[in-house]
Amino acid sequence: MTDTTPPKVDGFNAYVTRLPDGGRDRPQEGADRDARALPLADTPIAVKDVIDVAGVSATFGSRVPARPAPAERSAPLVRTLQRAGASVVATTNCQEFSYGILGDESAHGRSINPLGPGLVTGGSSMGSAIAVATGDVPLSIGTDTAGSVRVPAACTGIIGFKPTFGALPVDGIFPLSPSFDTPGFFARDTEVIERAFVATAPETGPQSASQAAPHAGVPGADEPLTIDLSLLHGAESDRTPEAPNIARLARAAAEALPGARAISGNTRALATLLDAAGPIYSVVRRYEAYRIHRPYLADYAHLYQPGVLRMIRAGEGITPGEYEQHLRMLADLRRRALAQTQDAQLLITPAIRGDVPTWDAVTEATADDFVRYSMPFNVLGWPAVVIPTPLTAPSGVPVALQVVGKPGADVQVLRAAGRLLEAMRED
Repeated sequence: MTDTTPPKVDGFNAYVTRLPDGGRDRPQEGADRDARALPLADTPIAVKDVIDVAGVSATFGSRVPARPAPAERSAPLVRTLQRAGASVVATTNCQEFSYGILGDESAHGRSINPLGPGLVTGGSSMGSAIAVATGDVPLSIGTDTAGSVRVPAACTGIIGFKPTFGALPVDGIFPLSPSFDTPGFFARDTEVIERAFVATAPETGPQSASQAAPHAGVPGADEPLTIDLSLLHGAESDRTPEAPNIARLARAAAEALPGARAISGNTRALATLLDAAGPIYSVVRRYEAYRIHRPYLADYAHLYQPGVLRMIRAGEGITPGEYEQHLRMLADLRRRALAQTQDAQLLITPAIRGDVPTWDAVTEATADDFVRYSMPFNVLGWPAVVIPTPLTAPSGVPVALQVVGKPGADVQVLRAAGRLLEAMRED
């Protein structure tokens, strides 16, 4: 049985369902379990309401009855976390069917940013972000197709990690765009995310060679580490809050890492890669999302949130030929990106373009500003983590940075981000 009471009094509209027994599919009590095999022992977690949790009828943030019956089993990702000792305590509010980066359209209403009730939360995994930001849970799960973990993390002042595309299983997770979808994690420290990632990442590689970027360019532990800060400089820094200070802080922190050096002369080349990702993402996402939702439109179009419905229908006219052409462009861009960034193992970028706005200050450009630095790394399939800095934007939200690595370098990215956080706090 489930209960609709959230783990705490939910003044932030973060939760959909509470699981007082910690969910099903847990190891039997008394089972012989080596403590070292339980990296998440006694860790309560919250799960985005697009991910199957046994006994729960997921709503996907919608009134559309896409999957009305309770899930018989939790998604493999959730089961693996439970076997690692985690306990699912709640499912969380989200943008309807994960389609939207602002977090403005859910059948359950908007969630409230704990850093300021008028501030945008980001989406689509805003409930999972808020569950961590308020201290309700130390770890939560979201999904990320264009930044839906990293953007809410930036908006709420916490850490959000998107792994290498294909590194984590997506079975039992309602898709938005399978070419880019990946689960991700929220926490306040990188160490708990690393434990969750290592516990859940299978030894197998990406889902398919045609979709995933090659696992190349990953340095060995004894190789020097080069960190590219180019996107913190030049035209790309024009709207970054505290831009000169954040660039200096990032450089000092990067150079404080053992054996690391920072470079910053590639702004134009990297910005060109960001620009190339957008049109590819737009066509592939709209084509795939429309075909996922087409079976529901005849009977349930009136139940969708209006903005989400418009975005879904925007994919109707894209032909299979156009889709296949853009998949070829996607594969080519992934190859070119690795070649053009071979001089650096890590990139540091802004998390979003500009500051976190209030809801009444949202414009047509806000969504593009939110995904300027996150979406391209869904397109490339590279791991990326957003971290808060000690600097504060005019909104009162910590200025956030994104640390990006090459495919397969997930643990390296998380450890570098953790060391950068420590160095920035000491600066």
